[in-house]
Amino acid sequence: MQKNYKQTFDAVSMRQERNEQIREALSSRYHELRKDNVVNAKPIIYKTRKMAFVAAAIALVSILLLGFAYGAQIIDMLSGGHIETSGNTTSITVPLDWVPVEVRDERVYFVLDGSGTDITSYCTDETFFQYERMADNGSRHVVIVGGYPDNLGWAEFIWDNNNEFIGSSSFRPGDNTPVWYNNARVELGLGRWLD
Repeated sequence: MQKNYKQTFDAVSMRQERNEQIREALSSRYHELRKDNVVNAKPIIYKTRKMAFVAAAIALVSILLLGFAYGAQIIDMLSGGHIETSGNTTSITVPLDWVPVEVRDERVYFVLDGSGTDITSYCTDETFFQYERMADNGSRHVVIVGGYPDNLGWAEFIWDNNNEFIGSSSFRPGDNTPVWYNNARVELGLGRWLD
């Protein structure tokens, strides 16, 4: 939760136009209090502190309201990457070297969870192996692996804690969408991927 507050404060900034309006207002008040090129510092300090306190309170409330309404949500992926959603924008970052399997002696072993499970019998041109895990934040992660040992592919699909689909990343060999990938999407309720 504390990370979300920090991200919210880092993401919110004041428009330059509003910044200039505040400076102008402070500057004009300063010139009003000047008498014979001598400033009565006591009222300025008292009023400035009061004004700064009020401005800080307003800014804090605005930031919190904007943060909850428009703040970015970052979900870590099993691949080591992350999905960031903010408003209507979603960006996905995945390491290029992410591989959830190992191929040894023409056998495919699932290593993402550290088990080294032999999944060769699940992986064909039409079938796939599926691994699912719930994250601490309630998001659902599904990793699929399909294809034969010489043309393997994989994908990770993510849903939020309300079971709303957020996004996915995949590595698929070749130029066409593999049958196993489309079969997995249909089974997961996402529909076929059209090239």
